[in-house]
Amino acid sequence: MVIRIVIGVSAVGVLALVLWFTLSCQLTVRRLARSMRQQRALAFERESRHRPVRPEDRLPDSEQAALDAVWRELEGHSARALGQVVELKSDGTSAGIAHWFAADPSTAYGWIGMVGQVPLRRPVMVLFSHANDGQFAVTRWGIDSVGALASGPSIHRLMLSSKTPIGEVLRQHNELATRVSPGSLRQVSELDGALAGRLELTDTRLAWRAQQPEQALLEADVRGILLVSRFVIDVNAARPS
Repeated sequence: MVIRIVIGVSAVGVLALVLWFTLSCQLTVRRLARSMRQQRALAFERESRHRPVRPEDRLPDSEQAALDAVWRELEGHSARALGQVVELKSDGTSAGIAHWFAADPSTAYGWIGMVGQVPLRRPVMVLFSHANDGQFAVTRWGIDSVGALASGPSIHRLMLSSKTPIGEVLRQHNELATRVSPGSLRQVSELDGALAGRLELTDTRLAWRAQQPEQALLEADVRGILLVSRFVIDVNAARPS
């Protein structure tokens, strides 16, 4: 009798584990599918629209404190503020405030902001560097849950967990940028230059995607979304042949 009870309890435990795993997989697939649909819907928008920050755009105190903590770390590594803009969604509503900055050296620049749904909003950062030969280095910090659409062989991406210290993020980004195109990186020292650099990156991505067969591009996008990692993604491995 005792043996039967133990076996029964074990069977229930295994069944519960299987059900939990199945549900987890379903939720993960749904989340990735939703992310891919959203990213693909935005994939052909050339320019991120933005406007000046207004008093009503003020963040809640808790979110501002979280963002200030990241900024203090950046300042500790000689980052310089370039300005703030409100990024706009396709319908014209606010997507949040982007705080743009230039890092040391000034060949690295980027933005920090808050993303996510209340009450789980969190700070994220994106760093850019671009070279005169058309190569780009892009580092995403804190955007841990999803990957990115295929962008082509000239855009080199690095994705780092929010647990990575800011100093290490800057070091790894500069290392990637130097490896991508040593000696020819452009310097950015003002907000207009940073926004122009992001636009040039977008144009490069759109031009490459427009040249790819649809089925091959879809497969590359699926691989890109699934390739969430803490190391440099080999974009050539995800490139349609």
